[in-house]
Amino acid sequence: MKLTSTIFTTPKKGGHFSENEDYYFPKEPIIKRDHHSVAISDGASEGFMSRLWSKVLTICYVNWDTTEVKITEYIDFCIEIYEIQKQKYLKKREAENKPLKWFEENLMAKGSFATLLGISFVDSTKNGGHWKSYNIGDSCLIQLREDIITIFPQMNSTSFTNNPNLISTNQHYNKNIQTQIKTGEWLYGDTFYLMTDAIANWFHQEIEQERKPWTIIDQFIENNKQGLNQFIAYLREAKKLKNDDVTIARVQIHED
Repeated sequence: MKLTSTIFTTPKKGGHFSENEDYYFPKEPIIKRDHHSVAISDGASEGFMSRLWSKVLTICYVNWDTTEVKITEYIDFCIEIYEIQKQKYLKKREAENKPLKWFEENLMAKGSFATLLGISFVDSTKNGGHWKSYNIGDSCLIQLREDIITIFPQMNSTSFTNNPNLISTNQHYNKNIQTQIKTGEWLYGDTFYLMTDAIANWFHQEIEQERKPWTIIDQFIENNKQGLNQFIAYLREAKKLKNDDVTIARVQIHED
C-alpha cells in the first residue's frame, strides 16, 4: 500500500500564512511510515497558540503506536507535549524582552482549543483493507470510489455551527468531549478528502444540490494552487464560504 497526499491550505481573508491555525500531518507527498495515518486539525482563534495545539494533535495522532486510540490517554500525552513547547516559546519571548501582554496571559490561562480528524489505513486483503477514523469537532472526511460512498461524521450543511466540539489544553474543558469513531473498507484507487469546517460546509451544500464538488477541487489541488486560492476567494465573496482558514487534504491509495 502506498498513500499519496496532496495538501491545500490558506488563511482567512486578510490573514497572514503564519496566522493559519489549521494543521495537517504528515506533509510529505508520499507517505512512508510505520503507520499509514493522516490527521487534520482546526485550531480555534479564541485560544492561546492554537496553531501549536493543532500541530501537536495531528503529529501525535499520526505517530501514535496503534490504530486503537484511547482518547483520554492521547489527550493527556498531547497536553504534555504542548506544555513543553509552550514553555520554550515563553522563554524565547523573555529572552527577546517581549513578555506576554495582559490579553495573552488571559488567553493562556484559558487554554488552546482545536478539532481533530484522524484516519488510519490497514491493508488486510489483496485488493484493499480497512480504515478507522476518530473525529472530535466539525472537520469532515469524504471517501470516494468513482462516486461518494462515505461521509464522516454523518451531517448536513446546517450542522455546522460556531460552537463545535473541541479538544483543549485545559482539562477543565475536556470533561464532556464527544468522540465519534467510524470504520470502513477501502480498495486500491479510493480517494479520501479531509477538510476543515468552512470548506466541508461548502462540500455538503454542493452534495445536497446533487453536484460533485470534488471534481472542482481535483482540477486545482495538484498543479494549480493559485487557481484554488482564487476559487476560495470567489466563494467567500459570493457568501458561499465563511471567512475562515481552509485546509483540504486529498489522500489516494495505490498499490506499491
